[in-house]
Amino acid sequence: MLIQKIRTSIREHGLIARGEHLLAGVSGGADSVAMLHALAALREPIGFRLSVAHLNHHIRPEAEEDAHFVESLCGGLGIPFTGSVVDVPARAAEPGVSLEMAARAARYQFFAEAAATLGADAVATAHTQDDQAETVLLKLCRGAGSAGLDGIARSSMIQGIRVVRPLLDVSRTEIEHFLQEEQIQWREDATNADTAFKRNCVRHDILPLLAQQLNPRIKEALARTAAILSGENALLEQLTTEALRPAIKEDGSLAVAELRQMPPALQRRALQQWLLQMGASAAQMRFDLVERVVSLAASESGSGSVSLSAVHRVQREYARLRVVANSADDDRIPETLITVPGETLLEATGLRIIATQRTGFDRIVPGPVGQLPAQACIRWDFEVPPEIHVRSWQPGDRIGPFGMDGSRKLQDLLVDAKLPRHERAHIPVFVCRDEIVWLPGYRISRNWAVLDEKQHSLQLRVEAQ
Repeated sequence: MLIQKIRTSIREHGLIARGEHLLAGVSGGADSVAMLHALAALREPIGFRLSVAHLNHHIRPEAEEDAHFVESLCGGLGIPFTGSVVDVPARAAEPGVSLEMAARAARYQFFAEAAATLGADAVATAHTQDDQAETVLLKLCRGAGSAGLDGIARSSMIQGIRVVRPLLDVSRTEIEHFLQEEQIQWREDATNADTAFKRNCVRHDILPLLAQQLNPRIKEALARTAAILSGENALLEQLTTEALRPAIKEDGSLAVAELRQMPPALQRRALQQWLLQMGASAAQMRFDLVERVVSLAASESGSGSVSLSAVHRVQREYARLRVVANSADDDRIPETLITVPGETLLEATGLRIIATQRTGFDRIVPGPVGQLPAQACIRWDFEVPPEIHVRSWQPGDRIGPFGMDGSRKLQDLLVDAKLPRHERAHIPVFVCRDEIVWLPGYRISRNWAVLDEKQHSLQLRVEAQ
């Protein structure tokens, strides 16, 4: 039943063609082991070659045993095996990189390199219907629009290699039933039960509650929503491309008149497409940012700008919109007292700072230095709260990063982030009692760390207006 379901998905969505060489990413967990057995059974009926790639992330003590398990499994099935080891925790120690981010980047880099070496046409990963449901729910809680709620794609290009996901119609329950029925062994990853990770919390706590209280088939419903939106988004993207083409001029600028003629929903998509073409990242395509650019285009003043990042902004020049580099002189941040609690607007530089008093802290994954929005929690357990200021960096500024020994020059951090000299003044620096408290995108100062969940703290958030 499971194998036939996967074969149907492969055929209906054109995931694997006859004569192709498929590289399966196998971790040793239930999902990837089930995928491997199914693909092994479908090799001859469909007519493709199959190899396996396994990456030891060097995170758990059992990782080496996982690698031996997968290699032995491939030997029993007569499938070529290739493996590698990457010190993911070392990569995650870099500023702005979480363990999950580092693991995913290392994994796909390995898949791409292995596929190139072996001459594989595509890589298969074992994302399931449960993964799809979890992804949709996580994105919904972050406020994603229809483009974000289409979930995990059945096929996509990552690091230059086509990645296919033949298990998206299969539930984790079906996988476990298949493995038990066929008496197939797999490896368990204890970290999958740690609900401190958001995805595990959704998997073990939230989805079961929704199934109990709202819809027993909530996972199927969310996966179906993703499938519907995926098809609709493909059509909308095609319509947007056609509408946008005449509005983009030879110099890359966007004609305001043509943009204004589009319906509001199409304007948003058109602006997103244009900004991506101009080098903006997908992470920057927030609803509030796009809405500010829409308002900029609708303005009768004919001039103005919207901060896109610490490095670039969208500039209105009467009949055109352009993405331009910020000017260090124009956008240098004057030293400003932050309102605590409350909101501080830096109109000259297009920044908004929100300070919220609370207790404890959240697990916050930093991004690259200077990328907005950014947030951090610092200790705020003072009888008489001190003043906290924000400004541009100054020569001699140093920070003693939490979790590290010694101190680092802010100048070195900005250089390491590969920010050009004229752009470094755009990065906000938070200062209290003559000490650097936080550089957005980097760690907070060790002297300002919140160490207890009951400790009074101050949550700082900085974003573009």
